[in-house]
Amino acid sequence: MSKLEAWSNKHLVLVNTVIFGNQNYWCQNMFLPVAVIKKIEEAVRRFLWKGNMQGHYMSKVKWKNVTEAKEAGGLGIKNLREWNTVCMIGQIKSGSFWSLEGKSTDTSIWRQLLKKKECVRHLIKVKIGDGKSTNFMHDNWHPRGILTHIFLDEAKRT
Repeated sequence: MSKLEAWSNKHLVLVNTVIFGNQNYWCQNMFLPVAVIKKIEEAVRRFLWKGNMQGHYMSKVKWKNVTEAKEAGGLGIKNLREWNTVCMIGQIKSGSFWSLEGKSTDTSIWRQLLKKKECVRHLIKVKIGDGKSTNFMHDNWHPRGILTHIFLDEAKRT
């Protein structure tokens, strides 16, 4: 933490590089416990608003606003719960994650990952190259969203 305190005038840059840089490895290899995520977020808040890791601090804005993208008026700090899930989904190398179903023989981490796919679907966009690895109906490549969702929503309205 002394590395952070020595550079207190660069709070946002340090939060994004030092704190999130260190936890990226863990986010990509396991679901972080909620208690760990809360501790990390508390350290980030304290450092961001106070400039060091000791004592009390006063939040200047809601944490939800801080984690918004810069384009949306936030500071662009990652929401750790969402980021952890997105990183774990990134470990899938083949097939469409969106069409996978759980099995009784799956590991607990895999079952957790499958439960979270609907929570992060809107966060993932597919860049279409030659189209070989894109699932036309289930991947989020269209500006309006996932085609199966669009068609189901429109069918429900008619």
